[in-house]
Amino acid sequence: IALNLDSVCIALTDCFRKIDLLIDFATQLLSTKLNTVVVVLLVCVDDLERTQSELDESTSSVKSLVERAEAARREENCQLAEQLYTDVLKLDRNHEAALMQRGRLRLISGNAELAIEDFSGVIQNNSQAATAFCARADAHALCNRLDAAISDYTQSLTLQPHFYLARYNRAVAYRLRGTIDVAL
Repeated sequence: IALNLDSVCIALTDCFRKIDLLIDFATQLLSTKLNTVVVVLLVCVDDLERTQSELDESTSSVKSLVERAEAARREENCQLAEQLYTDVLKLDRNHEAALMQRGRLRLISGNAELAIEDFSGVIQNNSQAATAFCARADAHALCNRLDAAISDYTQSLTLQPHFYLARYNRAVAYRLRGTIDVAL
């Protein structure tokens, strides 16, 4: 029995040594995994900060370009204003004000087809933009597409019933189409 007890003690000691080795191995593994997780988290935080910085810089650039475009438009430098709005749209392709203003400038300069594209971009991003429907209708009317113009004026009035410019222009389009009775 004493021999068995010594064997059991040796076996237990060996077992405890193996458990200690397993605990050490698990601790090192966990430490390594934890270090890896910490490194990955630090990289992610760094990426987020860089992205936020780029976003802040881009937002600042967009704001600056819009301000310059507005100043050029007020000074009646339509060509420069249009270019600056185009630059804004390179940074933020869905910038509603830039699309509307560039569309208006294009309409003024006689480029109704490109104006329609800009106004359609606004409508695609904001289906409630009554002014964009009215502006696109004006461009359609300039291209002598009276049915499309009437449709857009009507949509504008559906969204904003007291939009008198749309109401008046729709009546003019009906008159030009020869359906004066509907215009009244």
